[in-house]
Amino acid sequence: MTSPAHPAKASTPVRMLPVDDVMHYGRMRVAAAAAAQWPGATIVLASHVPSVTSYVRRLTIDRKPFVAKFSFLGKSLSSVLRGDHGIWDEVKAAQAVYESRAGHLLERQAVQYALLRTAGLGAPRPMLHDGVLFTEEVTGRTLGELVVQRPTRSGDLLIGVMRELEALVRDRTVPAIAREAAIPACTVTATFERKFTRDPLPDGVLGDVVGRLRERAAAHPVTDTGGVVFGDLKPEHVLVTGNSGRPVFLDPGLSTGPGILDVAKLVSRLVLHTMSSRPRNPQRIVAGINDASQLLARRGPMPSGEWLQQLVLLWAMDTACLIHTVRTAPAMLPLPAHLSALDSVEPLALVLIDRMARALEAITDGNRLWMLVLDYTTEAINRTISR
Repeated sequence: MTSPAHPAKASTPVRMLPVDDVMHYGRMRVAAAAAAQWPGATIVLASHVPSVTSYVRRLTIDRKPFVAKFSFLGKSLSSVLRGDHGIWDEVKAAQAVYESRAGHLLERQAVQYALLRTAGLGAPRPMLHDGVLFTEEVTGRTLGELVVQRPTRSGDLLIGVMRELEALVRDRTVPAIAREAAIPACTVTATFERKFTRDPLPDGVLGDVVGRLRERAAAHPVTDTGGVVFGDLKPEHVLVTGNSGRPVFLDPGLSTGPGILDVAKLVSRLVLHTMSSRPRNPQRIVAGINDASQLLARRGPMPSGEWLQQLVLLWAMDTACLIHTVRTAPAMLPLPAHLSALDSVEPLALVLIDRMARALEAITDGNRLWMLVLDYTTEAINRTISR
């Protein structure tokens, strides 16, 4: 079922594109590409999958389920609909030029899916045709669902995911190909810079938080260790299927960088998912996040206290980005379930990252900072449960 359109939180831009026309265009591109990829097959377009980044649709090919993705200009669907890239006729003209160039976004993502499979990771097989990326649909429970259902195993689940991704650096061929087909815009630092470095700061508390985080990030930049990061590591992008317990990874955004970028996004999104899910044992989930993070900190390239301090900064940056994404999404664009859920807990999430930003300024001991932030997190989750 398609999520309802979310309430507008900002004035609608004058250049807002016609949502129905944009969605119809995406639907027609998916249908045409599927017919060309599988001539003679019985193709049935199924439900639209809400997304703020791309046009996504389920379909069946001779009764076998697939997911199709179409990208407008390699930009977020939200920004296209807001009119950030021109009026509709200009976008359509630019789209033809964009797709004619080698190395467009979905072409790189198709390469990355193949790279995940080469490295031995679970990932669906990609098929790219006429600017549309098809993958076989994967069913299972997301990492977020598993953590909420099994809070006492949350630490093991997180560590298991990060250990699986170590395959990206074990295979010597992966880093070079990942650099050539990189999608660096998915990382926390790149997203934060894109949203907040050039544009005016948001109004209110979010703007104050972003200003504090921006100063901190400038003074403590992330060091590129030359590793490979998944880039868009969210709980909903990690599915566990069948009885094997091994994860299947969706929507890669591989690029080079330190692994802490993946950890920060995963922790940020998992905390928000936990807040909106109102689990029975949130303390165990927070304890699991601590167990996994402490283990990764001890194995990191810097003293564990410094690593945890960097993790707090990146975590807060990612949550700020996500709050801004929901606030600025066009009112008529259906949001995916995890973003719709954020709407209800946004005030508490904003309080949490405000406290995190202030603690980053006040506390220099990374280990002490980390434990305080975990206390703040437990308090925020408990407040969502008690409302």
